[in-house]
Amino acid sequence: MYSEKFNIENYFFICSISIFFLGTLSKLFADTSIPLTLLLPENGSVTSDTRPAKDPFVKHSSDSSLPAPTRFLWNTINATGPHTYNFLLAEDTAFTNNRISCTGITDTQCAVWNLKINTNYFWMVSATDSSGTVVNSAIYVFKTPDLWPRMIFIEGTTNVRDIGGRVTMDGKVVAQGLFYRSAEFNQTYTVTTRGLDQLRQLGIVSEIDLRNSSENPQIVMPWLRNFIRPVTDNGGGMDSYSSGLLYTSGTICTVFKALADKRNYPLILHCRIGADRTGTIAALLEALLGMSELQMGQDYIWTSLSVNGIRDTASVEWKDLMTNLRSFDKEHGTIHQGCWNYLQTIGVSVKELIAIRKIFINDDHQPFPELSVRDRHNRKSISPCKSKYCLTLSELALTNRKQLNVSDIFDLTGKKVFFAGKTDPEDNSILKSAQRIHVVKYKE
Repeated sequence: MYSEKFNIENYFFICSISIFFLGTLSKLFADTSIPLTLLLPENGSVTSDTRPAKDPFVKHSSDSSLPAPTRFLWNTINATGPHTYNFLLAEDTAFTNNRISCTGITDTQCAVWNLKINTNYFWMVSATDSSGTVVNSAIYVFKTPDLWPRMIFIEGTTNVRDIGGRVTMDGKVVAQGLFYRSAEFNQTYTVTTRGLDQLRQLGIVSEIDLRNSSENPQIVMPWLRNFIRPVTDNGGGMDSYSSGLLYTSGTICTVFKALADKRNYPLILHCRIGADRTGTIAALLEALLGMSELQMGQDYIWTSLSVNGIRDTASVEWKDLMTNLRSFDKEHGTIHQGCWNYLQTIGVSVKELIAIRKIFINDDHQPFPELSVRDRHNRKSISPCKSKYCLTLSELALTNRKQLNVSDIFDLTGKKVFFAGKTDPEDNSILKSAQRIHVVKYKE
């Protein structure tokens, strides 16, 4: 009996242990998920080239100016239940500097356009199940390649890029994310809703539109602080290359006065296709910042990837532009001092020129002498243009912006603004809660 009882008790004891072990093991497997692991880009890696081509003169029959995205991939953490994923990307581990986020993702991948070049980025993913339980991945770091230019994808338009990321002849790095050049956003090219979201993601607060009245300039970004459209007394905008330097100097002056105000950044500047008038302003800015003539030319030729024809530094237009800039440096015939002198000649002050350099390359020293009044007069071989103004629209509601028309706004005194036929916008009940419209006038 004792032996039998002993065997039965041992049997029940062994069964109890087995059931307990199996139950614990089952619960362990049920509660433990596969770790949320980031797959691509790998930690510490350098991502691939997202530029649409390595050669701006590559043959193409359609728009080839649009870059590829950087793609992110992670694993599925639990196949037994649905999860949604939140994606975070930034230039710091606190995810506060230039933060990009995507929420409610049901897939395990994400594509991001328009990252800066030669920049470290941090990324992570969090997963949420149906009960609200959140699982976070580790934080990975990767670096984008140092491959200029930084091409930008804005859906609905073309030929968009950032002039930043280059090292000047003095070893200064031109800041990225400040000055974008592009084609237009309405008319021949029409930016989409997604394109507007992409512009907002870039942080654009000011738009400089170089088009003339016949090209139907309009405000398409309702959040802008400033819409800057340099205009002449006949509604004209700007000419390109040497013609621009000589005959629409007032427009160029207005643009550079706007560039001297750090409150206007980040900004985007464009004409119709972002090639010739935009290219002229970009060349002047790059010369002012100390980029080499080769770098200036490289920026110019990348427009060739759009569908608007080849832009080549061997062209007569580009060569004449460089020659005209050199002509303003009587002593040495350099492009850089020629640009410095030219901008002073048309009315941009040395203080403003230094301010632009400070904004872009964090350099506030004066690279060349200030022209005397006599020198400015003697070197002013350009034809003056009458009555150039910069129309700056600050913090207006979208409904009001859509009603704005150049013929309604500007007058030639610089003291009054016409809005829908009324000379005082403060008398207009529609604008009672809006800031006053400012007309900025420069002295000839």
